[in-house]
Amino acid sequence: MATGSQAYSALEILRNDIGDVLDAAYGREKLFKAFLEGLQISGIKAGDFERVIVGGHFPRGSSYYGGPVFAGTAELYATLSSTEKDELREYYFSKLNSISPEFPELRSEFEEQLH
Repeated sequence: MATGSQAYSALEILRNDIGDVLDAAYGREKLFKAFLEGLQISGIKAGDFERVIVGGHFPRGSSYYGGPVFAGTAELYATLSSTEKDELREYYFSKLNSISPEFPELRSEFEEQLH
């Protein structure tokens, strides 16, 4: 965790954003459902990583890290190197593949978004 004037990197912020939804300690089902509903409304499949990230489907503004107050996921993602983008993509899919089996009813309800 950053303290004082330390700021998290764009990669760390985006990983935290993804984790806040797909790896939450509490309210996992509710957060996962809201994420899937957002994808459904936008007509985006969970497998379309870049559209998910730049589409703003992860909440910003956690009080646990500093950084640009108004930078959204699209702006942060644009600053990443190719290697960092690959790392973030792998992290996203690992969390998505981990949470999906926990809620089979949501997998059925949002089948189009998950396939």
